[in-house]
Amino acid sequence: IAYEKGLAVESRERDQELTKQLKENKYLFEEPCVILNPYGRTPLCAYVMFWTEEPCAVQFTVKGKTKEADITGVTVKAKGHRVPIIGLYPKTENSVKLELLDDNDQTIKEMELKVQTDGLPEEMDDMVSVEKSSGESAYGLTIISGQGVYYPFAYDVNGDIRWYLNHRTSTY
Repeated sequence: IAYEKGLAVESRERDQELTKQLKENKYLFEEPCVILNPYGRTPLCAYVMFWTEEPCAVQFTVKGKTKEADITGVTVKAKGHRVPIIGLYPKTENSVKLELLDDNDQTIKEMELKVQTDGLPEEMDDMVSVEKSSGESAYGLTIISGQGVYYPFAYDVNGDIRWYLNHRTSTY
């Protein structure tokens, strides 16, 4: 009987590989390991992996084209860090700010990374057109799936695609 791995099994195996890679290497905050599209499914995402001497949280900010389009997240406190970076722009050298935070959420150290991404699939060209925008949004990203969309994706307040799943789905 031929057995084909499902996405969940593939993701779990990749997760174990990434954990092993972090444990076996002493990446530093000043020279982290950056893995674009770590699971092979989300080309506008990355992992930044490194160790710190003391446990701390990490805040990341993907700089947007406008301040309102910045995407920020914070990890839990740890010594071994796998920081998920979401919201990279396609076909761009993205600027990502990393900050180490102490127990009072104060910045201990900070740095800026540059992360280069490839373009979107051809089918996604002109997927979003902004007719009117207030420049504000209650949500960081709006996710679209189905209804003629082959690749689920998310766009920001400016209508820029900042996430997509490169697994082609059926429309419904």
